[in-house]
Amino acid sequence: MLSVLIGVVTWFTADPIVRVMGATENVNAIASNFLRLVSVFAFVLGIMFVGGGTLRGAGDTRATLVVTFAGIWLVRVVFGYLLGIVLGLGLFGMWIAWFSDWFVRAVLIALRFRTGKWKTLQV
Repeated sequence: MLSVLIGVVTWFTADPIVRVMGATENVNAIASNFLRLVSVFAFVLGIMFVGGGTLRGAGDTRATLVVTFAGIWLVRVVFGYLLGIVLGLGLFGMWIAWFSDWFVRAVLIALRFRTGKWKTLQV
């Protein structure tokens, strides 16, 4: 719930937060849009970070390593290259890949948590 609250606050305060950095208006507009997109994914990030930390704390480090590796290298990098470079979407394509990575990792972590296999591991 805290991540949702932070996401809502960030959505409405994106412009003032970005203006503090003192960049040009064009850069501020891009950064504000990105910050708003990140705020939408605050709940997903919460699942990913808290769920992953919970699994690691329970000793399920191998599963979290595989999920993280797959998310970053297979989703973020490959998808980012395809969308950003090959399809010419540039920064927007990279953002889609980044958010897709977070979403995929959150889903995989939630599924792993739900199976309960982490309860049977010996630490």
